[in-house]
Amino acid sequence: MKDLTSLSTFSVPLAPKDRYTAEQFAGEQPTAEKATQVYCNSLAVLVVYYYLRMLDISVDLKTSYSWNAGCRIGADIADLYLPGKGRLECRPIHLGEAICAIPPEVWADRLGYIVVEIDESCEEGTILGFVQLASPTISRSQLQPLDTLLETLHSTPALVPSLGFVRLNLWLHQVFEPAWQGFEELISQQRSWAFRTRQAESVSVWQPIEQLYSNQQAAILQDEHFAPSDALSYLVQMTEDEEVRWKAAELLWDLAPENPLAGIRRVTDLRSQLAGYAGALMVAILPKADQTCALLLRVYPLHYQSYLPAGLQLEVRGQDELGNPVKENVIARESDDYIQLKLIAEPGDRFSVALKLDNARFEEHFMV
Repeated sequence: MKDLTSLSTFSVPLAPKDRYTAEQFAGEQPTAEKATQVYCNSLAVLVVYYYLRMLDISVDLKTSYSWNAGCRIGADIADLYLPGKGRLECRPIHLGEAICAIPPEVWADRLGYIVVEIDESCEEGTILGFVQLASPTISRSQLQPLDTLLETLHSTPALVPSLGFVRLNLWLHQVFEPAWQGFEELISQQRSWAFRTRQAESVSVWQPIEQLYSNQQAAILQDEHFAPSDALSYLVQMTEDEEVRWKAAELLWDLAPENPLAGIRRVTDLRSQLAGYAGALMVAILPKADQTCALLLRVYPLHYQSYLPAGLQLEVRGQDELGNPVKENVIARESDDYIQLKLIAEPGDRFSVALKLDNARFEEHFMV
């Protein structure tokens, strides 16, 4: 028998049931292009799955993002989960292709990247090699042999369970962790926005919008063909002023919360996390034209409490572009009905959010 750890490449036959599984996943997709992507990704994952099983390496196909219907439709993803280790990304290329593209949504949170060549009949996949660090493209000449992959897996320490990441890039595709609820489900029924009371008066709806536009030195038309939500959507997309962007987004949340340009808002209940305190952490995302994301972190009181407890601290920790640690924080004062921090993040960025109250602490880790 061949030593599977010493080969430079390794070919795995794909059975009809494998192609059937890939076809089922592809059939869920909205376009032919997306269906082809999912079909090839699924076959590449299966090839690596069978290879690692032959080596008695523990793999969990069903926990992989690539085996989750929401993740498949929302992202170009081809991961294979290794319990206690992390995720390998299994990227397919066609016979004879020299370059393998790596999509931005998988540039982080990976043990490495395995390139799999799928033959024309889709009856066989060949593992060509491995790289540990992501880049937009990987050429065949960059690939390291399979023994390097196995050395990497054996030297990787076990994951710390508490450091699981909330994947904000998947939120943009409507894929959410169970602990993060829709804003309307948890908060809006308990709060009263002054803007809501003004909606019945058609003239006053325009007043805050006009104020935002006056700061932008831009004209605004008030007629039956130009709705207030259109004016707010334009500001969210086009302004370079982050304060204006978020004010426009908040007005849009109240006026037209289903508008896709209003971004994504999710909240998590803090009662079981922060010594029973009835509060909620909201994370809101607004994608920007330069491929970065504007993020808003906000803490609200819940259950008929009007104010946050004085001394409640919201803290964000991350790294700047040079890898230096960065920390921002804000502390609630008496009569604060919320506290917040605003960030700009790039794909692949990681940061942690902590809430502290007396001796209680809640912490969550995020990846963009």
